[in-house]
Amino acid sequence: MLARLFLILVVLLAAGVPARSEVKIAFVPGGEPKPNELLALTEATLFESKEIELLDRAEIDKVLAEQKLSGMFSADNAVALGQILKTDMFAVLETTSIVIFDAHTGLRFVDETLPEKLEDAVNIAADAVKTAIEKRQKLADGTLVTFGVLEVRNADFPRGRDAWCRAVAGMLERSLLHRGGAVLERSRLQHVTRERQLTGDDTNKLLASMKLVDLEFTRGENSESFKLTARIGNDRFISESAFDKPLDAAQDIARMLLGSKVEDDGKGQREGSF
Repeated sequence: MLARLFLILVVLLAAGVPARSEVKIAFVPGGEPKPNELLALTEATLFESKEIELLDRAEIDKVLAEQKLSGMFSADNAVALGQILKTDMFAVLETTSIVIFDAHTGLRFVDETLPEKLEDAVNIAADAVKTAIEKRQKLADGTLVTFGVLEVRNADFPRGRDAWCRAVAGMLERSLLHRGGAVLERSRLQHVTRERQLTGDDTNKLLASMKLVDLEFTRGENSESFKLTARIGNDRFISESAFDKPLDAAQDIARMLLGSKVEDDGKGQREGSF
């Protein structure tokens, strides 16, 4: 039996079957002042991991300076800089948050708020990297649920509430991330969609599998509430919440979009399923 296993191993190695490679990660300071201590401690925590290769920070800073992108990192930057640095993921680290992008697609894997206590912030940042690696593997396997918000529409509120609607849309995106999904940000989604329209290329696997969402904000049953409607094709997902509790609606819609069963209690409604 051992001889047979050894023979199989030899054949596989001869055939050039690759071992699971390390994921290359570039840590990018996201704002001023730069979170140097947090960044250094997070990298030190991840240094011994066998599935992670940390890119040299001096090289990252050099490329950011050349591209004049320090402090202005985005999903589009992730794709462009990923090609230059030959990295797999970017972890944008600030003193209060960590956001991790896939460098090949611009997908946002993680968006976490960090606590004030340094030790806790380091642990959460390190766990966020591990979560992003898991999502990246699911993306490769075709099992990661991905979303793109096409439109955020304020249907019948004053224009002064537009920014509030966009903020709630951001809450929804983060809720989708926390529940295991991934999000392609609107700027990147519009860029990819426009590129496909110009080239006529319909082979983009990411777009083909992505759930494209339209969000609409309308008045609720009373003056203190609003309705959030998410549309994907012919399916509609509706939640009503008080204006001062927008996160409730965002989390409710995220739960429905990811397929959890939600009872219609007068607050959340679901038409259609995936």
